[in-house]
Amino acid sequence: MTIQELNQLIIDNFKDKNGDVDISGMEFNCNVDMSRMKVKGDLFQYEHEVEGDLDQSNHKADGNLFQDYHEVKGYLSQDGHKVEGNLHQSKHEVERYLYQSSHEVKGDLFQNKHKVKGDLLQSEHKVEGDLFQSEHEVKGDLLQSEHKVEGYLFQSEHEVKGNLF
Repeated sequence: MTIQELNQLIIDNFKDKNGDVDISGMEFNCNVDMSRMKVKGDLFQYEHEVEGDLDQSNHKADGNLFQDYHEVKGYLSQDGHKVEGNLHQSKHEVERYLYQSSHEVKGDLFQNKHKVKGDLLQSEHKVEGDLFQSEHEVKGDLLQSEHKVEGYLFQSEHEVKGNLF
């Protein structure tokens, strides 16, 4: 079976009551590559449980990008996003370090309520709207710097055990 035939098989056989393709709930005992998908509607990826690494990179979204509520035992790196709408990166629980930097956002950028046992770096964003960075709990250092924000910059209510830069 070719990838085109599998694509058509999924479209023909895995639609929900709204006519959307639904392939959620699949389980694999191997590595999985779901790269280079082209979606003319919305793409939903929720509640993945991955025993290895989860690599999500080089996405292009004409709408908003939501990356919230992650629990990560290692490092979480969210860098270099270019988003035409709003970018939401909030409520992550990270065992080591969380890096969120070098985003270009046409709308608002939300980076709030993280719990990080290592360092949290949020820097070098270009935001045409507002930038929200608040209510973080950080056991290491917190660095929030070098942003270019056309709207308002909100940075408040952090609990930091290390240094605040």
